[in-house]
Amino acid sequence: MNYVIKKAILLLSIASFLLFPTIAVAEEDSGSSAKPSRFEIKNLIRDRKEEKREKVCDTRAETVVKRSEQLTKRAEMMGENFAKKAEKVKDYYTDKLVPAGVTVANYDALVAAIDTKKAAVDAAVAEANAKAVGFDCSDTAALKTQVTEYRKAMQKVIGALKEYKTSVKNLIVAVRTAAGKVKPSPSPTATP
Repeated sequence: MNYVIKKAILLLSIASFLLFPTIAVAEEDSGSSAKPSRFEIKNLIRDRKEEKREKVCDTRAETVVKRSEQLTKRAEMMGENFAKKAEKVKDYYTDKLVPAGVTVANYDALVAAIDTKKAAVDAAVAEANAKAVGFDCSDTAALKTQVTEYRKAMQKVIGALKEYKTSVKNLIVAVRTAAGKVKPSPSPTATP
């Protein structure tokens, strides 16, 4: 019985709102402390959800930009480290091995590979930074694809750094192998 009464009261309240909407508007305009309608509550909830989504999106965009900056710094540090090692090996080769008559057959190709891989790292870092800048929080579907593209660009940078490291390592191995063929000169012994 309670169910029937509650349902009847609900139907009457809905019918009165539909039949007399001007009364509800007049009550709102009068400035009295009337309860907000369901539609107003739904709009309020929707607005709050939208604000939270925008805040989360902005936070995510800031995080991606920070990661991009860190990635750039790390790539630069690693590139400088690899370049220093390559320069030391080149100096050793030109200063010690070449005067001793030892050469590496594919030395020029190994050096060219290092330069090519370094250029690939620089291009991949620039691409990742470009993808990190243009985040748009207005369209969630586009945002998802932007994050995915940025993640792929980061993976490309990591792959390029690995290839750069491998090319430097190949030069080191080739020079070290050639250096192993050099007979060390006898060290002078002290005579009494």
